[in-house]
Amino acid sequence: MQRKNRDRILFQVSNNIHTQQYQLEKIEGILNNLNIWKKINIIDIIEFYNIKLFFDKNIFLSSWNSKKIKAFSEKIKILDKKIIDFFKNINSWNILKIIKELDTLGIRVEYKLYFWELIDKYKTYKNIEEKDIQKILKYKSFYVEYIMLHKEIVEYFKKYIRKFLLDYENFANMLLDHHYKKECYKFDILEFTDEEKNNTIGKYIKEDNYNLNLRKIYDIKDWFLKISDDIKLLAKKTENCRIENYFDKNNWQNIKFIISIKNQEKYIITNTKKEWNKLIMEIKYSKELFNKENLINAFPKMFIGIFNFIDNNLLIDLVNKKVENSELELIFKNNIDGDYLKNSHFDYKDIISLLNLNVFLCELKENWLTIEYLINEYIKKISKFKWLEKLEFNLKKSDIEYNEKINILMSKLDYLIKQYKCFVEKGSIDFELIKISSKPIKFEEIPSILENKYFYEKDWKLEKLKNIFFKTNFFIKTWSKTDNLFNLLSSKNLRINNFDNYEKDIINQLISEKDLYIDKDNFIRIKDYIYIWIIWEFLKWDWIISYHLYNELGKNKIIDMSNNDLVYPETKLLSKSEVEYFNYYLNKKFVNWLDIRNKNIHWNLYESKKEGYYDYIKVIRILILFLIKIDIELRINEELNLTTN
Repeated sequence: MQRKNRDRILFQVSNNIHTQQYQLEKIEGILNNLNIWKKINIIDIIEFYNIKLFFDKNIFLSSWNSKKIKAFSEKIKILDKKIIDFFKNINSWNILKIIKELDTLGIRVEYKLYFWELIDKYKTYKNIEEKDIQKILKYKSFYVEYIMLHKEIVEYFKKYIRKFLLDYENFANMLLDHHYKKECYKFDILEFTDEEKNNTIGKYIKEDNYNLNLRKIYDIKDWFLKISDDIKLLAKKTENCRIENYFDKNNWQNIKFIISIKNQEKYIITNTKKEWNKLIMEIKYSKELFNKENLINAFPKMFIGIFNFIDNNLLIDLVNKKVENSELELIFKNNIDGDYLKNSHFDYKDIISLLNLNVFLCELKENWLTIEYLINEYIKKISKFKWLEKLEFNLKKSDIEYNEKINILMSKLDYLIKQYKCFVEKGSIDFELIKISSKPIKFEEIPSILENKYFYEKDWKLEKLKNIFFKTNFFIKTWSKTDNLFNLLSSKNLRINNFDNYEKDIINQLISEKDLYIDKDNFIRIKDYIYIWIIWEFLKWDWIISYHLYNELGKNKIIDMSNNDLVYPETKLLSKSEVEYFNYYLNKKFVNWLDIRNKNIHWNLYESKKEGYYDYIKVIRILILFLIKIDIELRINEELNLTTN
């Protein structure tokens, strides 16, 4: 029976053992029933190539013994010869017909990419002429995007491809993709001038399909795309105009946030309700929570316990976390390479934290207090830790422009970073040593006083066990959709016969790898509960663990995992996700950066006071978070010293 095209084998590098098992089981059926004399087409050939890739990477079913692998490998050699012969016989007479076969309903786009990869690999392009490329691109113009991925094909048909691209409707997007995805196309061969690129971008901006969300053209600074000032201005004006038009047509909001202070007994009341087409999210704080005494002692407890700036892993909770991605975001989120990846939960946390900080600043003003005073007092508390008595930091309240306020805050933060780095590395603050270098210290360079402060998964080596033990739909055929293997084996007495055939293969593999074992009653048991629990902790906390929060059993297991090259430690003040978060707001580290630091250093005046104020409180938030991170690790270090002494 003819198989459907969407069921064809596709090789993908994946840690999802479920997907691989499914593909390998299909491969087993194909190889067992292989008829080498059967007539084949291009779709069969590319499927053979995908099957061969599994064998090239030594990816097999655990149930295959060496004899079966050897027998299958001999068949793969036959398939390889068929692939080579097929591509050697592609020429001017048949290439367009073959390409049209590839456009059969249900064929994956990856098969079309593999087709041109093999055209390049076997030098098939030498069997065709320029007129054949013309016919192909006349048939489907977007094939030029597949061709442009292969240097030798582009070189061979350089003259025609260059001419074609200048009139190609998606040329601007290709230029932008090449910029954002770090040279994915072979444009260097075609030697487009800066004028040609700018003309193309200019036409694109004027089109209705100009993508405002992903293409901040007026911020591009790149050797490949030297965008002229007039094109940058056109991009900025077009963006502002279209945003205004959008809000004129859509003068409603989907979500409304309300934060208020009430005379109520409970410290915090949260409520979500729907009114017409709006979702209203309301947080009510007790007036008592913001009395003068509580405000004076707000750092750090109010920002940790009330505003949730820090999570239970003692990491900044406001960062983007992959574990907070919704199913739809995992499928449809379209980020450019080099973006700071953000999900809807990140946006929610960002808005709430800024609104909370704004309420806090208003309450300070009502009680004749200032944020500068509170930060100075917090610094005094931190400086009481041993060897930090010399810590210098003093903010003054002033009625200056927000640009200047932000520049002062940034210089103070930079100086604070230098002092803390010197304290950790030298044991005390040496101001003469600090003043020798004017070079700013990167966030990722700030050391921690706590050895092995964080542990990270290494090269996705825990991904397979994470998917098997904790994915709720992994054993969906046998169990409830809400079950995962860890819960099943922890709560039920199960034998191998309780599982379906493909599940048995996974279970047997885990037994052979000593992650599971069969007890005397033939029940399946977890071999090392602490190990699997630590994997769950990594998953729960977005693949990072704060080592010093665990008891001795947990710490010993984490060290064992490190010795086995599954995880690795870092002794830094900030975690990797926290560094990315700080850089997103302050520095030019991402395509979609906010770059508040450089914006203010160059005295780019804000168009409104409101815009300047929100950048200002974002920097205040960064400073508060940084101080809390220092405070937390100094407290942990003090507790560890008390325990050891």
